[in-house]
Amino acid sequence: MEPFRPIIDKTVFDWCKTIPQEEAGIFFVTPSFKQTIHAAVNEKIIYAHETHPPVADIMDFVVKGFRLALTSKSVKSYKPWTRKNSKWAG
Repeated sequence: MEPFRPIIDKTVFDWCKTIPQEEAGIFFVTPSFKQTIHAAVNEKIIYAHETHPPVADIMDFVVKGFRLALTSKSVKSYKPWTRKNSKWAG
């Protein structure tokens, strides 16, 4: 799931900047925070000048493929989320 971390990190960073200064350093998972994360993972991705499904769908696809690779003991089941020339490719 590491390829998706920058998306979540940036979203959390931006959300933290909205917290009043007197509350800095105190973070709770609020409905507002959940909505922010939900919106971030449901945005479509533009990669290599193409529009791709939302992050949540890609995460789901990658995790299911990884799980199938583990349970079937076959790496052929794993489909990385980027093109073969990517450093994240399996």
